[in-house]
Amino acid sequence: MDARALLESVLKKNAGSPLRFFSCGFSTLPYKFQYFDQVPLVWNIYEHMIQKRTYPNEVTIQTMIIALCKEGNLQKYVKILDQIHGKRCSPSVIVNTSLILKILEEGRIEDYMVLLKRMLQAKVKLGNLESAWKVYEEMLNRGLQASPDICTLFIGVRCK
Repeated sequence: MDARALLESVLKKNAGSPLRFFSCGFSTLPYKFQYFDQVPLVWNIYEHMIQKRTYPNEVTIQTMIIALCKEGNLQKYVKILDQIHGKRCSPSVIVNTSLILKILEEGRIEDYMVLLKRMLQAKVKLGNLESAWKVYEEMLNRGLQASPDICTLFIGVRCK
């Protein structure tokens, strides 16, 4: 069973109480599946979370770091980020970069662009405007176009 099918079945079971599911469900799923050596499924669930604009909490980030360790990829991605950024990055940056690089390695360019935009939206909504602006400029430099949603987010934050 793939991650989307699993999540859809869980959502159907919790149709009467979606708030309860979203408050703990997405964080719980990766955590539970890591113990069953379902690391690819854990990554699929995490990707689905970002696509659905359900942003990870601390438990989810820790779970994804454990998944990177189980795959033997944590040092690989930390080293890449150290070379790019010049200093150690936060666990959430490591996890999100790992996800993006995995998607690029699979050749899923459209999914990459969607996730990048979702992550940018999250940065703006969480008030990390300086970081979001850098990501936005990088997107433009790479030839990606901003959606109206992203422009509206920046305008809304500037007006506040």
